Amino acid sequence: MASLDNYALKLEAAMVGRFLSSDFPAYKPEDPIDRAGEDRLFQKANEIALGFATQMRWSNYHTWSYFRNMAKEEVEVVNEHSSRLWNPVFPFATCLGLAYQVTTAVRAALAQDEHLSKYVKKVQLVCETSVAEISCQSTAFKVALDTVYECHGSLLPFSTTFGRSAFAYLTGPDHKRGLVTCWELKATNNLSKFGHSPIYQPLSDGISGGVLDYAWPAANPTIDTPLGPMPRHRTISGSGVWDQSPTNRFVARTALDDGKYLIDTLTVRVDIINQLLLISVPYADWWVQPQNRGDVDRLKEHLSSFQRCFKSLENAVAYCTFRLGSSFDWLDLPTNGLHECTLVGLRILDKVCTSLGLPEGEISRIGHEVVDFWKETFEQHEDDESDDDDESDDDDESDDDDESDDDDESDDEYDSDVDDDDDAEGNNEHDDNYGNDEVPVEDVDSGAVGGSAGAVSSVTQRSLNLSFADRDA
Repeated sequence: MASLDNYALKLEAAMVGRFLSSDFPAYKPEDPIDRAGEDRLFQKANEIALGFATQMRWSNYHTWSYFRNMAKEEVEVVNEHSSRLWNPVFPFATCLGLAYQVTTAVRAALAQDEHLSKYVKKVQLVCETSVAEISCQSTAFKVALDTVYECHGSLLPFSTTFGRSAFAYLTGPDHKRGLVTCWELKATNNLSKFGHSPIYQPLSDGISGGVLDYAWPAANPTIDTPLGPMPRHRTISGSGVWDQSPTNRFVARTALDDGKYLIDTLTVRVDIINQLLLISVPYADWWVQPQNRGDVDRLKEHLSSFQRCFKSLENAVAYCTFRLGSSFDWLDLPTNGLHECTLVGLRILDKVCTSLGLPEGEISRIGHEVVDFWKETFEQHEDDESDDDDESDDDDESDDDDESDDDDESDDEYDSDVDDDDDAEGNNEHDDNYGNDEVPVEDVDSGAVGGSAGAVSSVTQRSLNLSFADRDA
């Protein structure tokens, strides 16, 4: 087997051969290269990145929550100072927010070091431009630096399973260079089948441009539903610092300098449309541990489903489903809110998620916000329906006036008999009921749907359930 250095050189040649010169951003080369300075710089950047990783949690739920009632014009005002976005959602952020925090901190640290201050302006904020909704894991950071050095000096074969990212710098013609994410980084791989991302590009207009061009659009993806546009599922990744390394090899971990480990502990997927929380937690290293048995047993009483991955992931994680609303009546949640048994379950789930790295009370807050969103969406839907009904009534009145005029003209020519009058009464009775939505919704699951939901017919209710169910089929 070839040495890592020789393999890296071959790999670089294979990768560079796939790109055009125009694909590479051009940088002014520096000669000679300060290897010792670069080593110190990367060590400092790594310490800062891991420091933020232990404090912050990756989430596109919280950016959605922050932006969901904000027009783009308001985003532009907030974006005048980038910290105005990331401070309110702290300790949560997308990878753009995490990169902003790390980039800012690295620049500040370098400015205080007389030997490294020359690198301050060379710290870049870059992104993978092939996707609009940038994705990453909380323990994976990429710190790109504007210096030219050989690929084999910084290309390392990481394990890319569960949150590990391998990346490489490519040096092209005329000292042009670029950063790519790599996968399948094994010496036995055929170089012709080697996988990598497109070349990363500097963010246009820096962090401010990133917020407008990436964070705001990525926070607002929607799906068309019978109630109007609703958000796709949102995800939160939790992490924690453990004294010992997980026993299961599929649980992502990063060794810290103090002998502890930064662990990817849980993932919470907020399915707003289906009114569900889907949670994955470590199974072998947390769920079945004796000290957690009490919380686990209480939580099981409130779960809609539970499944452990004992085959493909060797019991690395367990998947749980927690239902916020009724499985039979989508309108129960916006009408009646969270039922007492659901609130009890949320408190237990909160305790579990707090022990795995989320802030205290975060899950309950999310549950209440999902209720608020459904209430706002349903009220807006009712207002839109009411406006449509008013327009329809105006059209009907106009049509009735026209028909009345026609009847007056007709009466001048013909006499009406009793049978015609009876038919007219019958038709009027039918017209009064036609299109009338004032039909009570039948009792479903935990109780009758009253209040504002009474304006939706049982036919409409069934069609809502069917439409949402079809979306997941």
